[in-house]
Amino acid sequence: MNVIKLLFATTIAALFTACASSYTDTGYRQSVYVDYEAIRAHGIEVTNGEVPSGRTAIGKLMEVRQFPRTYTRVNVPSKNSDDAYSHDTKSKYLVKGNLDNDARMLPDIIADEVRAHHGLGIAELSVVVVGENSHPTFHISGIIYK
Repeated sequence: MNVIKLLFATTIAALFTACASSYTDTGYRQSVYVDYEAIRAHGIEVTNGEVPSGRTAIGKLMEVRQFPRTYTRVNVPSKNSDDAYSHDTKSKYLVKGNLDNDARMLPDIIADEVRAHHGLGIAELSVVVVGENSHPTFHISGIIYK
């Protein structure tokens, strides 16, 4: 009888232990910096505020930009133990392109858009990044003025 109780208690403990596993998400942080001086180096005025006095708004820029990514699948052989051999392979992907390089290209893109619309500057500049963990999408907006 004691053996049955012990076996029952051990089984219940094992079930609760198996169900009690937990996972902690360590979080994620990525910053994107848009360098206003790099935009000004193109001869374009830039401000977060309103259109400067004496200037005339000529249009609103709203652009969604996603830079290219190249994903290359690479097969990685699984580890074999001394007594077993496996033909199984695992796959991982190498990614060409990253968020930092994308952000470095933004000043050139913004300056080109302002020039394409014959503007002198851009006011109320806003850059929002969505999906930065995988394939980031940049939402760029502002008021182009002359």
